[in-house]
Amino acid sequence: MGASSRAPSPPRAPPRSRQRPALAPQRPLQPPQRLEGPGGPGSGTGTADHARACLVATRAREQWAKLPVDVQQEVVRREGEVIRTMKESANAREALGHVQNVLAPYAHNIGASGSDALGMMTSLFQADNALRHGSVAEKAQMIANIIKSYGVDLMALDSTLAGQAPTRTRAPCSPIGCAARCSSNCSP
Repeated sequence: MGASSRAPSPPRAPPRSRQRPALAPQRPLQPPQRLEGPGGPGSGTGTADHARACLVATRAREQWAKLPVDVQQEVVRREGEVIRTMKESANAREALGHVQNVLAPYAHNIGASGSDALGMMTSLFQADNALRHGSVAEKAQMIANIIKSYGVDLMALDSTLAGQAPTRTRAPCSPIGCAARCSSNCSP
């Protein structure tokens, strides 16, 4: 179907400020090019796969040439948008990868907390903020909660706070066991 046998196109809306002026439909555009082979760079695809890809590419080029120029222009414009968006989001994807690498060794702790990574990070940042900027009472309450939750031995803590090495070593215990032991050993 040639350009002369088409019905006249309806009038176009005026271009938006961000839109580039339409290209003159003088010659068919080239189809968007892939930067990598069908299996990605260095995929080592066999010659049969390569031949199939070339056949598909040849057929696609033939169909591309049959498309009206305005459709080709729209496809090229959209492909450009996709490439630009991928480039713009590359930093965000890289940053997410770094965050995932930092969190990975602590996945078991995050899962045990009954929260997800964002909930755990929020809790840790809130605790840090309270310890840095809270009142004396808020800081004391926060430390008391940490001692109870993590089973810190109060005798070892007292020795450490006094600048001495802890005198006795004890295997880690559960917060419940420590609370029972502390209530019998640590009377006010």
